[in-house]
Amino acid sequence: MAKGGRPTASDLTRAVRRGDPEEIERIVRRMGTPAVAAIINDRASEHRLAAIEAAPLCQDSWTLLTFLVPVLSSPDDHPRAEAAARAAAEIARAMARDRVLVERMEPPPDELERARHACGVVARRRGLPSPLRVHAMACAFGLASVLRSASECKDCHVAQALLDDPDPEIRRMAAWQVVDAGTPEAWVRLRDVALADADALVAAAATAALCTGNPDARALLSKDGTMARIRALMADPNVNRGLRAAIRRCLPRREKRTR
Repeated sequence: MAKGGRPTASDLTRAVRRGDPEEIERIVRRMGTPAVAAIINDRASEHRLAAIEAAPLCQDSWTLLTFLVPVLSSPDDHPRAEAAARAAAEIARAMARDRVLVERMEPPPDELERARHACGVVARRRGLPSPLRVHAMACAFGLASVLRSASECKDCHVAQALLDDPDPEIRRMAAWQVVDAGTPEAWVRLRDVALADADALVAAAATAALCTGNPDARALLSKDGTMARIRALMADPNVNRGLRAAIRRCLPRREKRTR
């Protein structure tokens, strides 16, 4: 601990390595968010990764999105890029969950839009590691949710394009996000993925998202061959219990009792 009791960057790094969230939060609150931002912005700092990982625990953590986005957008350094994407995703999810807090903080929509756009670009960039893209997608979708409530989001519905991504993990996550669009086109895209995707887990995610997000899903899935596909997904041992419970909503009532 530095003279006078104020924590140093080295203290933060040691706390992050120990993995104690309460200790990390105490340290970043005493250091101050501007100090954490300065470390994230310092490419030469040996404490940069620790500051990135601690970012979601800072007060007014949304202010750090401006500093995290350049790191996640430069994936030549995969560990730091992935950590920055994960931190940005955590901040975005926290903002999406607590709209009252967002209203009180009043973050500038243009700053959130820039961060959302940058995360979306990384999410769509094929060839990058899946974890980096998944976290970037979560960042983009979380901020899109916040911006939609303020009617300030441009190009919010990027998830439909990601349903054609070659990476099954990206397609699975995108399937759940397409529900937020709530448009007839979005429902049809989910139905097509549910019926045609070669990856059973992607098809199961699309079916589950449709069955939980659209009250008319059963009618939408009434075309020939649909029930056979749904029954096959229900019987697939790789489809987990949560997905099966969601898919069951689209089964005819007489079958729900037997599965």
